[in-house]
Amino acid sequence: MKLLEEQKLQSSGIVDSETAVNIGKLSGAEKLAAGSVSKAGKTLTINVRFIDMKTGSIEKAESLTCADESEIPEMANDIVKLLEGEKVVREKYQKPAETVPPEDKKPAKKEVKEKPIDIDIGVKAGMFYPLDKDMSEDYDIGFLWGWNVALWVKHIGFQFESESYNDSAEKKEDVLNSIGIKTGEIKTETELEEKPRWFSVIYRGKYSSYGFIGYGIGMVKAEQTVIVNNVAQPKGSDTFNGWQILTGIGGPHAHLCFKYSKVETNSAWSNVDLGGITATLSIYF
Repeated sequence: MKLLEEQKLQSSGIVDSETAVNIGKLSGAEKLAAGSVSKAGKTLTINVRFIDMKTGSIEKAESLTCADESEIPEMANDIVKLLEGEKVVREKYQKPAETVPPEDKKPAKKEVKEKPIDIDIGVKAGMFYPLDKDMSEDYDIGFLWGWNVALWVKHIGFQFESESYNDSAEKKEDVLNSIGIKTGEIKTETELEEKPRWFSVIYRGKYSSYGFIGYGIGMVKAEQTVIVNNVAQPKGSDTFNGWQILTGIGGPHAHLCFKYSKVETNSAWSNVDLGGITATLSIYF
């Protein structure tokens, strides 16, 4: 400390090897150990040199490198052993500290996976338009409502639909006698109610947002009520088989669906086609 004060180094300390050698010579020392710790990026290095004070030459030098400050005390001890000629396992310091987990150890990102098995239950409403020309002459667009249940196994769905819709038509026809003279007027009111039950197989895309297509078969119960000049006629009722194709788009809580259905009847119903085009919006719970 006295030598440091004489060299006016008490504040700055020994800042380089040359200063250290000068102090060593002034103190009468035969040998000097000079060392440093340096950092480059994440790599820490300890350097130590033995200097002969008479010749100023470096007798021996050793260094060790690591990537964690916590290893410096142990490295300092190993540096001493190296300078004394002992063997030291240098490799234990050469493995850099894992600051970032390797790719195979990184936690996997959470992905939103669709349920392999899912059940959708919903209600729906929409419009129905008959395509048969004899039907479309008398009936217009009718209001449709119902409910449906679908069991999904990944991208394949098995759906049951219960629907109901009705439409009414009015006619006024002249009554002519045998020689063509108008004798009166017949007023006819007809109400048609259909209750389809469809079983369909559907294919859809990803659960978050998807389109779907499907094909189904079913039965349609049809009832027709005719009132002629305010006199009700016997109600006609029958059940017919039919099929449908459907397509649409939606998400887990709503579907917009368009369907084409074909339902052929018998001679009692003048062989009309009770099928048509349907557009519905379904809401799922």
